[in-house]
Amino acid sequence: MGTLLRIALLAMILIPMLLTYMIQIEPRWLAVQSVDLTLGGCDRTLKDFTLVQISDLHVRSLHANTLERVVEQVNAQTPDAVVITGDFVTEGDDLDDDRIILASLQKLRAKQGVYGILGNHDHWTNPLVVRHFLKENQIRDLSNQAIALTHHGATLTLAGIDDPWVGQPDLPGLLQRMPPGHCAILLAHEPNFADTAAQTGRFALQLSGHSHGGQIRLHRFYNLPPMSDRYPSGQYSVGQMIQYTNRGIGMGGVPMRLRSRPEITVFHIQGSQRHALGEEISHFITTAAENP
Repeated sequence: MGTLLRIALLAMILIPMLLTYMIQIEPRWLAVQSVDLTLGGCDRTLKDFTLVQISDLHVRSLHANTLERVVEQVNAQTPDAVVITGDFVTEGDDLDDDRIILASLQKLRAKQGVYGILGNHDHWTNPLVVRHFLKENQIRDLSNQAIALTHHGATLTLAGIDDPWVGQPDLPGLLQRMPPGHCAILLAHEPNFADTAAQTGRFALQLSGHSHGGQIRLHRFYNLPPMSDRYPSGQYSVGQMIQYTNRGIGMGGVPMRLRSRPEITVFHIQGSQRHALGEEISHFITTAAENP
């Protein structure tokens, strides 16, 4: 048997196996990624805050029961809050079908709520309808909005920006709406927005999606959409801010994944900065002890 024939036969065996893996196995193989973060500018009394992120559901691309499994995995983390960083749907979807699938999100449970922002595909589809879907499923839309969460006496601001690429982002307005202080987490669909967010000095952490982690990764080839090339997957430092890009749950373009498993990210967050009042009390006690 000649070398070329052996190569051809091997390819005939391996290529169908690879395609089966990319289409049927990896897209269903959920990765629960645990990340410990210490956030600068956040009160040290902020301890053990569990924040779960999912992203890029693209619900029509999901295999049957995948979203239900995602919800079960998220709830199993007993999160303090859950965030969904955009692209609930895909341009061209049948929104009636999307609505049925997204109803599974009603089962998400978090002590301080479930929050979301819109992504580029949500805007390309119908942002008004997608926002209605979020409201139906008890997900608070944080596009250009902020909310203060309290955890064991510490305050954490959760903020969101409307899609920086095709939405109506209003960063100046968002900064004005944010409660005073610097302990804030920003939801921004496109990772590259971190360069802008970090310059404000107001955010300790930016959470993004959009990239799908490349979705199909062949050696050095990454299938990255615009505005995700600088921070395609995982954790980065951008100035004094931490940026994290979630690989998403669903798929865009071809319904395949390779070396980029769908991701549920579980952040265990601690603060690092001593509270000003605590410093004053400590200073008072020390001074009193030195000067009885």
